[in-house]
Amino acid sequence: YWAKYAMFRRVLRHAVKKSRAIIAPSQYTKDSILRFFPDTDPKKIHVVHEGITDLANLGTQPNTDNVPYLLYVGNAYPHKNLERLLEAFKAVRSSHPETNLVLAGKDGVFYQRLKAVVPDGVTFRPNPTDSELASLYQGAKGYVFPSLSEGFGLPPLEAMSFSVPVAAAKSSCLPEILGEAATYFDPEDTQDISRAMKRLLSDENLREKLIAGGKEQIKKYSWHDMAKEIQTIYENCAG
Repeated sequence: YWAKYAMFRRVLRHAVKKSRAIIAPSQYTKDSILRFFPDTDPKKIHVVHEGITDLANLGTQPNTDNVPYLLYVGNAYPHKNLERLLEAFKAVRSSHPETNLVLAGKDGVFYQRLKAVVPDGVTFRPNPTDSELASLYQGAKGYVFPSLSEGFGLPPLEAMSFSVPVAAAKSSCLPEILGEAATYFDPEDTQDISRAMKRLLSDENLREKLIAGGKEQIKKYSWHDMAKEIQTIYENCAG
């Protein structure tokens, strides 16, 4: 891992220096580039938000989950903070024994490590298709995103598109991208993560507020708009 990271930093430093323009998916990412590479001209970094794919139109598969569940979608790399999520879920399970936690994402060594410490009520859905993801979003009681670092954060927006209330880490770009359409927690505090998950399950006023806010928030993100902005950047670079 560290050898790969060192090579990545070397390649990235070269690319940042030599590029005519840099496209960042969030202001947080732009600020991070300037923090790590302070000699970079900020004018050549363009913030272009990503869009949201309408997974519902891709078709869904029958959801066999017959119990309420909270959902996480993504990989299990260490910065995703899933070990703390599992620890926090133990407290949720003690007060909401009928609720499960579903983790869906690309299988790999980090998910395999998590399976060794998985508490009761946690289900893994490895390598889901888009239609399987749509079904998981559709049936979720709430979506939890505990990541310590993100450049944009698509999964919580996808959850919002299915009218699923979202609890997310108050870190990196997430408050910027999700705005007031999510409830936030300290990602390094398992008690705070538990509190947020419990509120998703039991606070109906909060749920209604987040669902309504999510429907408005996702209107800000479009692949079509992203493509037009990037086209303009390419044309300017081409002179």
